[in-house]
Amino acid sequence: MIGQIVTTTESDCIVELKPASNELISEDQMSSRLFIALGDFVLRERLEHETRNIRELIVRQAFERSNLQWPDLDSARPGDDPLRFGVPDIETGRTHT
Repeated sequence: MIGQIVTTTESDCIVELKPASNELISEDQMSSRLFIALGDFVLRERLEHETRNIRELIVRQAFERSNLQWPDLDSARPGDDPLRFGVPDIETGRTHT
């Protein structure tokens, strides 16, 4: 389905709908598909708005070394190495500096 805005006023918007390719569907079916697509769009926008903070928190926690992933950081003294940065990696033998 292809849609094109024909005219708009302060209170109305006229959209012209045409079937994509040679699809045979009625005006009611095209209208129904448009409203489903608009409803999906509104739902996606709401979900993104409502979950933005938690998604940002998840991404931030995934990329920073924090006490949520490593609880030992809560009780570590400043000179300790709870994440073992100074210890060579078992597989490579390199330190994580």
